[in-house]
Amino acid sequence: MVGIPQGMKDQELRAIRATHRDDPPAERELVGLAFSGGGIRSATFGLGVLQALREVDLLGRIHYLSTVSGGGYIGAWFSANCRRARQRGDWPWSSPKADWDASIRHLRRYSNYLSPDVGFFSADTWSMFTVWLRNAMLVQWTVVMAVACVLLVPRLLIPLFAHWYDYGDWRWIGVHCFVLAMICVAGNQQWVSRDAPPWLMQASSWRYGVGLSVLGLASVFGFRALVGFDPFHHPVDPGHALIMAALLVATGYATLPVGARIYALARSTDVDRTQINFRQSLVQVWIVFPLLLSGLFIGAVLWAEVNRGDLARYATYGEFLVHGWWRWPFPLSIVFCSLWLLSLCSVRRVRNVKAFLAASLAPLICVAVLHALLSGIMLLLRSWRDGQVAHAFVVAPPLVLFAFSITVVVLIGMMGRESTEGVREWWSRLGAWLLIYGAVWMIVAVAAVYGPAWVYYAFKFHPGKALSSAMGWIGTIAAGLFAGHSDQTGRPDQPQQRNRLLQIAAQVAPCSSPGC
Repeated sequence: MVGIPQGMKDQELRAIRATHRDDPPAERELVGLAFSGGGIRSATFGLGVLQALREVDLLGRIHYLSTVSGGGYIGAWFSANCRRARQRGDWPWSSPKADWDASIRHLRRYSNYLSPDVGFFSADTWSMFTVWLRNAMLVQWTVVMAVACVLLVPRLLIPLFAHWYDYGDWRWIGVHCFVLAMICVAGNQQWVSRDAPPWLMQASSWRYGVGLSVLGLASVFGFRALVGFDPFHHPVDPGHALIMAALLVATGYATLPVGARIYALARSTDVDRTQINFRQSLVQVWIVFPLLLSGLFIGAVLWAEVNRGDLARYATYGEFLVHGWWRWPFPLSIVFCSLWLLSLCSVRRVRNVKAFLAASLAPLICVAVLHALLSGIMLLLRSWRDGQVAHAFVVAPPLVLFAFSITVVVLIGMMGRESTEGVREWWSRLGAWLLIYGAVWMIVAVAAVYGPAWVYYAFKFHPGKALSSAMGWIGTIAAGLFAGHSDQTGRPDQPQQRNRLLQIAAQVAPCSSPGC
């Protein structure tokens, strides 16, 4: 009984000795019996083993019973009869004096599902077919409903995208999503680039984090009230926009030790040494998903600006590039301050003059590149008016994500060797995640927005081809289900016994659903 907790071991020994009062076994005398799987063959063999042990009066010396599959069938039969015999006050079921005949006849009479009678007019054959059909339909229906729910999300987001520009102060959500993603990246960059992270980034400094966060929030609200800062209703001064952006990013950065403290408590780890390590799951939740939301909100604002805002009078890329920046000094300031923080967190030594200059100048070039890319996106969105918002909804968010990914590539190049290899590798992986999420958005949005129209067009103008495609899909699913249940598929240990055509059918069928 190696590896079993002592408390559980003592409890099991007491239970075993309670059922063997006449001859309580010692711990080293415990005996187990195991039945493997194999359907009716395993059950039949197991029954023979039990009968043989009973005849020589050894079955009562078994203390543990372990079963699986067909062995579990005969094991459950034996365990149930042991309980029933004890409840009736009969001889112990393991005793040679116990009468097994009636129970074995019942077992053989009602075990035909383990050895069914196969034939076209057999009830067993039709029962198996109906059970298989029921399970197959339930699985397919579950997949179809899951795909339908996913495709419903873009349809619900289109009205939000169309009217986001008019939501006023609600647009702060997009700003906070971007700042959240950037401060998480900054914390992770310091974790990657430094041998010893700054004391402010550790969970033990959470009290300082709370104090600095409160001070930062007070500065944000105080500055907003002092200058009447309202970027979503009135034009703002670029200098004021830069100050507000710096306060927001600094305040968000100060909350990192508080997040590390919560992270340490949730994981029950050493609070004094804990710093958040953004692995794949945390990166997607706290960085990639907020950036995707930011892309959605920024795309909505860009589309509204070039169609019914002050930028609607511009028609060329040069006009957007030269005159567009004054319409969003605050978003560009947010990006600049965020990139500046990321640059400082990515260098090996901030006190090095060369590294500090590289970290300070790189964000200027990156913001200019991002503005140039957004100007190109605006030129594209200008061709879609209010009645064509669905086109902008499909294209704008992933394009904004791709534009930010290119900006990150420029930042990596500007930093050069002043950043570590680990930082560059982490940036590359983040860029890959952004590309993946952007591509998934495009696929889901295209299917949700254009899919119904394409299906309607196909059945209205080409009913024969549409019907044949639907029947082909049904046939592919059926072939995949049969191939998946074949003993010639899914056997990596015996590749010589696999059928290549059946293997392809089993792998292709799951990808042929209507939502793919």
